[in-house]
Amino acid sequence: IVYNICEKLNPTNCDPATITVIVPPGILAVNDTIAGLPGGSTTTVFANDTLLGLPFTPNQVTVLPVGTLPTGITINTNGTISIAPGTPAGNYSFNYSICSVANPTNCSIATINLTVNPYTADLEVFNGLTPNGDGLDDKFKILGIENYPNNNVEIFNRWGVLVYEAQGYNNADKSFAGLSEGRVTVVQNDQLPEGTYFYILKYNKKLDGSGEAKDQAGYLYINR
Repeated sequence: IVYNICEKLNPTNCDPATITVIVPPGILAVNDTIAGLPGGSTTTVFANDTLLGLPFTPNQVTVLPVGTLPTGITINTNGTISIAPGTPAGNYSFNYSICSVANPTNCSIATINLTVNPYTADLEVFNGLTPNGDGLDDKFKILGIENYPNNNVEIFNRWGVLVYEAQGYNNADKSFAGLSEGRVTVVQNDQLPEGTYFYILKYNKKLDGSGEAKDQAGYLYINR
């Protein structure tokens, strides 16, 4: 917009100027190229998407697949992609849409190019835990544990007190979210303090226990 300002007492004394108004798109989904492993989930595809030209939180949008998703692939409300155990390795391409919660007709569509990598090990343990309810790393994840349903997980604090135990750990309804569930000493369902903890994992691929018994131990860190 070009405009002039002129002096009232001397109307010929003027100066022009230009106003540039930038109107961002209401909502913009941008194509993503991401990767993940069977039994795990990816980073959020919302990282490069915008609402009114700005980053947004997951509760400001709704996300839906456009068309049929590949078998074993799920789009989560926080923008991460879950990959079911046993999903074949390979490249998958599919579309998704995001719509503004405040204005449901304000939507945008983008394409996700997902690479599902093969397992390079039986299990992968994620040592970081941030149980703050944002849907990212809220639980202690053992990637691939679903392939070993005959398992036992124990978690101890630095003094060796059992704070959690589960038979058949599965990263879903049986998973450690930073709450005390030990049988003794620690109060049930109390939030555990930030710090380092230690796990012992025992697993057997055969449900009847006749297969090779394996075990491993390590540490995990709760960061609130």
